[in-house]
Amino acid sequence: MFGREATEEMEITAFDPPRGYSVGCESCGCRYHSAFRFTPNGAGTDVEMVFDAQPLTLAAKIMSFLMKPMIKSVLKECARDLHDLKAAMEADAAAK
Repeated sequence: MFGREATEEMEITAFDPPRGYSVGCESCGCRYHSAFRFTPNGAGTDVEMVFDAQPLTLAAKIMSFLMKPMIKSVLKECARDLHDLKAAMEADAAAK
């Protein structure tokens, strides 16, 4: 994230194959939740990702307020992650 490695251990909170899954965790005073939905589209699949972060502590609430101007950058990072995932999956499929 922003040129630095960032790792969070997530727990699967919902699993609905082949339509999607959700993961979540609590870390650094926040509750994080990501949901992934898969929809067939011709010969491929559309992927939708919904992300939510809920601050739980005073420090996290302050940081959340201070981070608001950076939200576009965070969204770009998420989009880049999904693009990288797509490229890896397509490369794997082409290799087979």
